Amino acid sequence: MYRWNGEAWELVQNLNGSSGSSGSSGSSGSSGTSGSSGSSGSSGTSGSSGSSGIKGSKGSPGGSGTSGSSGSSGSSGTSGSSGSSGSSGTSGSSGSSGSSGSSGIKGSKGSPGGSGSSGSSGTSGSSGTSGEDGRDGANGTSGSSGSSGSSGTSGSSGTSGAKGNTGSPGGSGTSGSSGSSGTSGSSGSSGIKGQKGAEGPNGGVYHYVNSGNEPAKYRLWGSSSTYAIGMVSNQTYGYLNDYATIFQMNNETDRGWKWQYEGQAAGAGAMSLTTDGKLYVDSLVNTGSIILRSGGQITSDGTTMRFQM
Repeated sequence: MYRWNGEAWELVQNLNGSSGSSGSSGSSGSSGTSGSSGSSGSSGTSGSSGSSGIKGSKGSPGGSGTSGSSGSSGSSGTSGSSGSSGSSGTSGSSGSSGSSGSSGIKGSKGSPGGSGSSGSSGTSGSSGTSGEDGRDGANGTSGSSGSSGSSGTSGSSGTSGAKGNTGSPGGSGTSGSSGSSGTSGSSGSSGIKGQKGAEGPNGGVYHYVNSGNEPAKYRLWGSSSTYAIGMVSNQTYGYLNDYATIFQMNNETDRGWKWQYEGQAAGAGAMSLTTDGKLYVDSLVNTGSIILRSGGQITSDGTTMRFQM
């Protein structure tokens, strides 16, 4: 009988030779469940091992086939303690038996390495007549299981399910606050200067405007007609009774018209007239007579001034 010491098989007991008549077998000691083993031939060379998991102790062997002279034994677990023998019965004559050694206590199972190719089986010896089997002993407790081998690679993913129907749209969110205004872009380059228009009708050594009634022919403050000079017919103010040149200003009474020489100060001048009719002459009024609107006249003959009502 051989056992595996973790590196090689070593002979434990030579089980060959003729047996005496066997008594009835005692009840067997606790044994691990035996793996089925035929007569083993000589072991073939082992195939290259896969990367081993952590080695567990060997599992219990399977049940024995009829034993002839044993070939080389397969690997066996470490032997457990033998059960107590029963009393021997009367033995029949038995052939030479390959009696089994007591089974080892079942170790926890290691993760298997890759199997080598099996060698050719040895020739089985002729079987001796078996003695009566003793009663089976109680099974030994199972060894602890070896650590699990590494997980296999994951299977490929299944195909995606069909696309679900689109959900109904959610209600509109409230409007976000307006972003700050961006900085103004730089001004574009000026356009090409247009061609000079044709000379108007007032070119030359004098200037003129179109004929017709218009109190604001010359506008002095942009396009406003308030501050302007024009000419209009049918004027009847005072001694007028037809066309008059019109000088326009707005109706504020501290505004009006002023006569002055170039560069004269704002508080000086030759004459001024306000829009409410107040005339101011700086130095001299030379007139033949003065008529007062409320009645009366002032005249002079050069030597005497007369006031006439």
